[in-house]
Amino acid sequence: MISLEEKKQSIAWFRLHEAFLKNENERAFILYRLISHSIDDNGLKLLALGDLYLYFERQEEALNKYKESFNAFISKKNTYGSCIALSRIKYFFKEKEELANFLKEISESDINKEFDFFISTIKE
Repeated sequence: MISLEEKKQSIAWFRLHEAFLKNENERAFILYRLISHSIDDNGLKLLALGDLYLYFERQEEALNKYKESFNAFISKKNTYGSCIALSRIKYFFKEKEELANFLKEISESDINKEFDFFISTIKE
């Protein structure tokens, strides 16, 4: 049986989708704040917020949220989440040199070897 709180969360997701379709920037961010309270994973919250910024063409803010999301996933050793955030970050680097510099920074940090394969595929 679905609880009342689960129904409210489901409705909020549909309302957020509706705000996207109508291009209602302020309403979408208000609904995101409401929905974000139901998400336990901080990395996932930041990833969703980055997607929201990207949709409303706020690239700089989106990139910052994707980087924060990547770091949050790394701190929890969430391989899949980190890879998703990293692939979104890649979208922003038009020049290969910029991407190479960013990936070099990541490689030099204390990231687990689990990400070496993924990072090497992005470099190509």
